[in-house]
Amino acid sequence: MPAPAINLLDVLAGETLLELLQRQEPARGWLADANNGEPWAPWDPEAVNPYFILVRPLFSSAQFNAWRDARIAATAPAYVAPTFPGDENVEYGEPVELVDQLVLDGPMDGVIVDITSGPARAGLRMIGGMQMWYGAGELAFRSDTGFAEPWQYMGFEQGIYTPKSISQPAVCLFRVLGGATGIVRTFVRVPTS
Repeated sequence: MPAPAINLLDVLAGETLLELLQRQEPARGWLADANNGEPWAPWDPEAVNPYFILVRPLFSSAQFNAWRDARIAATAPAYVAPTFPGDENVEYGEPVELVDQLVLDGPMDGVIVDITSGPARAGLRMIGGMQMWYGAGELAFRSDTGFAEPWQYMGFEQGIYTPKSISQPAVCLFRVLGGATGIVRTFVRVPTS
């Protein structure tokens, strides 16, 4: 039987060296050493005395575990702060009418708010050429466990809002002043390769 040919890049989180060997080369008959738990297998299970020559990995289980954990950690997706990553990198939810006490379900990475008509009791301001309805309302993101983060003011005719302390909210809550109309949509970040 040829020497073991295992693929160390095909390791699963939490998998032991023995489990990896048994999964990738089951025909070899990998066992755990009774003294130290290290994997071993007969060189040739079909031989007259298969236990005369043994196969052992070139590294210990402890060395494998350290390598496995470092590899899994290095390939885990990094946390990305809630930001709008650009129109081509998000998927939008269905447009929903912006009304007072709206509860918009996620999950989401944020919302896009398009105020088409300002509220009756709000002042209109121009900021860098963009219209902003001062005091149009507020929104707050809520986690999947029901806890809400502090609200954010809405106002720009076209505004992007992302959570400040929740990585991916389950809900967005709205308060809108009377007379304001518009559309709101959730967005979810699309992983880029």
